[in-house]
Parts: sequence; C-alpha cells; structure tokens
Amino acid sequence: MVILSIFLINKIRTGGDRDYIELLELLAERGNKVFVLINSDLNYKPKFISPIYLSINYIKHKPPPASFLFKKSIKKSLQLIKNNFSNLNPDIIHIHGDIYLKSAIFLKKQLNTPLFYASRLNDISKAIVLRKNNAYNRKSQYIFSLLYERVNRYREKQIAKYSNIICFLNPSDKRIFLSRTKRNGENVIVIPNNIGPPHYSDDTKNKNYSKTVKNIVYVGSLSPAKGILDLLKAASILNKKGYNLFYYLLGRIENENLTLSLINKLGLNSIVSIEGFVSPFPFFIKSDLFI
Repeated sequence: MVILSIFLINKIRTGGDRDYIELLELLAERGNKVFVLINSDLNYKPKFISPIYLSINYIKHKPPPASFLFKKSIKKSLQLIKNNFSNLNPDIIHIHGDIYLKSAIFLKKQLNTPLFYASRLNDISKAIVLRKNNAYNRKSQYIFSLLYERVNRYREKQIAKYSNIICFLNPSDKRIFLSRTKRNGENVIVIPNNIGPPHYSDDTKNKNYSKTVKNIVYVGSLSPAKGILDLLKAASILNKKGYNLFYYLLGRIENENLTLSLINKLGLNSIVSIEGFVSPFPFFIKSDLFI
C-alpha cells in the first residue's frame, strides 16, 4: 500500500506524537511505501519512511494558526509532493488529529485519494468536563472554551463529511462522535491503544504476580479531563469503607493546585503518592490494578 501522511509539527511533545511517527515507521517497515510530509525543523531522523521535507516556521499557540500555515505550505509545494510519487499515486491519506484536517482535505481533492482520519482527543467532552470541575484558572479560559467548542463541533462535521475511514481509540468516543455528527457507522472503527515494543523490555516481562488488590497505579496527566478528580473521590469512598489501598499517580502534572487541594480536603495524603512523569513499568510490577 502507498500511504501519504502529514507530520508537520516542529517538535515531538506528547506520547501521541511519538506513537504516530512510530506507527508510520512500522507500516513502512512492514513493506508499505509510506511518504510523510515532515517539517524540516523537526529533530527526527527517519528510519523506514520516505520523508518529503517542507519548511514551516510557526510558534505553538501563536497566530497565525499552525493548521493554516501547514495547508498554505502544502498548496505551495503541491507539485513537489506529486513528483515524489511518480507513478505511485497514494492509496490513502492518513492523518492523526485535526491539526492536519484542512491540509488533508485539500490533498484528498487534489490527489483524488481516500482519507483515513485517526482521532486523538475528544476536545468537546474534555472542555465540558473541565468546566464542570471548575478547572479553568481564569474566566477568560472558561469563555474561550465555550467559543472554541463551536470550532471543534464544525471540525467534527468536516471529519464526518470528508473522511472515508475514521478510527477511534475507544467505543465511547466513537459513540459520542456518531451521535453529534449524525454520520452512519460505516467505516467508523475502533483500534484500542496499547503499550508495545520498544517501550517495554524483557526485564519487566511476566514480573507481576498480583493476587490481591492493594496497590493501584494511575497513568495519565493529572488533569480533570483525564478523570483524576473522579479517581480521588472514588479513593475517598473506598477508604471510608475500610479498603486498605494505596495509589501511585504517574504523569504530567496539570492543575496541580486543584488536585492537591482535593487530596488534602479528602484526607488522602497518606495513601496517595504523586510520582510525576516517570517510567510506569516499575509500578506495573508492584501494583495490582492499572487505571
């Protein structure tokens, strides 16, 4: 299969960014011809993919929007992109996240190629949860989230309209998307995320022999959008019922004051340990339940 993908960010910042480029490398390693539009400012050395370098200078969260600059650069470099294919017209355009949506729709029309859209985040539901938990530090952030929700709802409609295949990480996000966009479920699929090579090693394999539940490890950013506040409330309920449980919290710390104040309010200091952004595998070995 000949795949055209877009990876025009200038820095790999998240696990999702890393997972996406690894996916493309694995697809290429398995024999697919994978062409990737890559930002020449990105500090990344391709292994199996075929890079098509585009020079795009932008600053994250500063105008003009990166998505606008990405599409502008692709339009300007369209002939260069086409020349890389020669007689190998791509079978599919694959993107991960809506930052590339405008660019992908443009390429879909220009190359007459189906679009595979892989969803990363449910931004609308995330914003609803943050507002519900009073997680915005300033009133302006709260108001902006309401306005930006309109943008995200429009993007969802664009995804539903132009994507030939849509992929989600879990059934819940798929169900919510279909209900909001009214798209039928044809070619809307779920591919669950998992932790695989090269992120684990043999020295951590088959090391957990848990038979009871005493230690719980949570992995994810310490953000209300990830459900950390609900977890702490559940921990308080279980603690009051006499369950002797200990919680390790792993991940990037967001809304730290909100999380710490709830831990103090619920009296969980002695049974909760905030470990920060560390390798989860030592905790997988000694824990009984993974959230």
